[in-house]
Amino acid sequence: MLKAFPKTYTNCGIENTLQAIPEKIVTMNQGSLEFLLGMGLEDRIVGTRGVPPGLDPIWPKYKDAYNNLPVMTGADGNSYPSEAEVTAANADFIFADWRSAFSEYAWNNDTNRQWTFVGECGGENSDFWPTGENTTYIDKGRGPGFELKGEIESYCRPQLHANGIGTFLSAVSCEDATLRSPPTQQTLYDTITTMGEIFNVPIVASQLITEIQSDFVIAQQTLQEGAGHSLTAVWLDCISCCQDEPERSFFVGAGGGAPQMIMKEAGFTNLFADRDNSWACVTVADIIAAEPDVMIVVEAGFDPALDKIGALLPCTRPTLHTLLLPYLPPHARTPPVFPGCLMQSSCTTTPSSVTRTTSRTPTTSSSRSALRPLARVSAPPPSTWSGRPSR
Repeated sequence: MLKAFPKTYTNCGIENTLQAIPEKIVTMNQGSLEFLLGMGLEDRIVGTRGVPPGLDPIWPKYKDAYNNLPVMTGADGNSYPSEAEVTAANADFIFADWRSAFSEYAWNNDTNRQWTFVGECGGENSDFWPTGENTTYIDKGRGPGFELKGEIESYCRPQLHANGIGTFLSAVSCEDATLRSPPTQQTLYDTITTMGEIFNVPIVASQLITEIQSDFVIAQQTLQEGAGHSLTAVWLDCISCCQDEPERSFFVGAGGGAPQMIMKEAGFTNLFADRDNSWACVTVADIIAAEPDVMIVVEAGFDPALDKIGALLPCTRPTLHTLLLPYLPPHARTPPVFPGCLMQSSCTTTPSSVTRTTSRTPTTSSSRSALRPLARVSAPPPSTWSGRPSR
């Protein structure tokens, strides 16, 4: 049943009113794309950010739909869809996982404005959020002192709204940190419900929530049956993504994003849940001191799981080393030495297990069919990070 428009919704403290159901959507990240494909909205997607082959492959069940979508490569061929691409597609809605998608200046180039057609971005809900910290931040690239790490730039969502383009940003990545929702099942379900209302598919949204709830129950039962008790875990995402902090060589799931939600709801205890943001850079010594029962190792095209396992081998038990070694590519059998890495000398406490996760690799498991597009764990390749591991 079609619901009446105009419709007003609030996302990350920003209120917007849609005059009609969005029909021309641009997705800025692979996670937001799979989210919409999971809701059956591929016919409304007019563009999505391009991802190099093999880097972050689309989930097989969505491959056919993905292959028929227009790909936008950005102004430099390797960034967010450009404003020229967005306006040429006559987009009326933009969906993103990361706040950098709405930054006034390009997230990988501090001198290029990302959204020029909307005019200057600033003021309420661009520089300060009345429902949040209510603090004006330094405008990126223009204000003195921006060289200080951690400054927050202006964002352009209110200006996009004023120009007839609706937006939605992942609730765990709000521009104002005080407005971010916790990484919980309820946050996920609230997002699905809101998206169902925005795109007028409330029944699909309800069915998706039921399926994900079932997925988490299955995960919890599987863990309890397999281990017989709760397990502590470290989510190892990347060993080459901490370019700003070379002494902290390992990129792990922290307490503010999808890794935390997935681990918690599946029954694991995330040993780095006390760290801010979705991911955090830690040292090998930090991991050893945490004494995890399990290492959850993420597969990524730019940082394969087997390479990460190879790097961890000096810190694993001899039996596990022997079992894994035949399966590793030759270059991963001799672990590299990373800056500040203590693997070669401080592996005195060893994780009891290493588990390879398929959060970024193709899977045909029906029990996870709703989880991945809605609790997507994605990160850009390190070469495009431009020093922003907490986007």
